[in-house]
Amino acid sequence: SACGGGGGNVSSNSYTGFVIKGPLSKAKIFADYDNDGILDSDEPFALTNEDGSYSLNANTSFGAFVVTTDENTIDTSSGSVLSGITLKAPKNAGVVSPTSTMVYESNLSVSEVAKVLGLPEDFDLDFNPFDSNADPEKAAVVEKTSQMIMTTINAISGSAEGIGLSA
Repeated sequence: SACGGGGGNVSSNSYTGFVIKGPLSKAKIFADYDNDGILDSDEPFALTNEDGSYSLNANTSFGAFVVTTDENTIDTSSGSVLSGITLKAPKNAGVVSPTSTMVYESNLSVSEVAKVLGLPEDFDLDFNPFDSNADPEKAAVVEKTSQMIMTTINAISGSAEGIGLSA
């Protein structure tokens, strides 16, 4: 379900992909036109399907996809609600994930992040470890790394909240 979206004489494209931390169902993904990480009324968005897939039309002048989760978002690999998470990816990424978030936020290249995290050399931001055609060994390494990233983020967020900072 896509909505919203810009105007004027800016060209528009259809974007499709997946949101993965386990496939996320009912996560909100949007094209962040002003790169502030907040969904504005002129920014198109969609809710992900059960397999984490999405499709939305957006002006080509944005820098990143942003995903937000709430109490309706389900990590379908575990069946758990995944609320209060923000993920990001460059607009050319086919998969938005904890790893794509690290790439986007760190300004490191995909290969630099992959090397630091111990991911396979051929890892890219289009790899979906939950695709039925994915190499099972590569998928296991990528998913394990995503779990590690999320555990680290949750620990840091919990510590920050413990001293009075907001998530």
